[in-house]
Amino acid sequence: MKITDLLNFQIMEDHIKCKNDSFYFFRIIPPNLSIMDPGEKQMRIEGFMGLLNSIDINLHIFAMDKSEDLSKNKAFWRKTPERYAFIADEILDNISEIESTSNGIQRAYYFIIRPMETEQSALFETLLEETGFRAYRAKREELITIMNNFQLRSFIEFDIYTFEQEVQMLYESQKGAK
Repeated sequence: MKITDLLNFQIMEDHIKCKNDSFYFFRIIPPNLSIMDPGEKQMRIEGFMGLLNSIDINLHIFAMDKSEDLSKNKAFWRKTPERYAFIADEILDNISEIESTSNGIQRAYYFIIRPMETEQSALFETLLEETGFRAYRAKREELITIMNNFQLRSFIEFDIYTFEQEVQMLYESQKGAK
């Protein structure tokens, strides 16, 4: 596939369409492994292995920091009964504080597939559920954000070696201050 085929895309309702292919993004809600016992962790690992063994399409994993829209969260808490106002007000204040200080930035994880047939996308979604993954198919609004962030990363200057030097200098200066 040529790079120009990937750059010329259309954002559909639940996938991204390129010249000859479509890409589906499934947002993964990662489990909290820190509260799981070893048996539960092993079940998660085996579920992931089962997913990989069950699919006949390439699976890509994509992670990005993205700003979350917290308006639905705020709307939910505004609708709570009056007797819970003291709780709702505190939660709304916390949500507003998160929005003002960090824009609700959160790490998002996606499985990306490029099915050869349309049915493979539905089958993959079913396999996700059966193997214990909490996930949903990204819709148009979220796909727009993903593609915007993906394209803009090309314009951010970031030199890993410069970053490494800055961290080393910071470490050395803190070590010398002790």
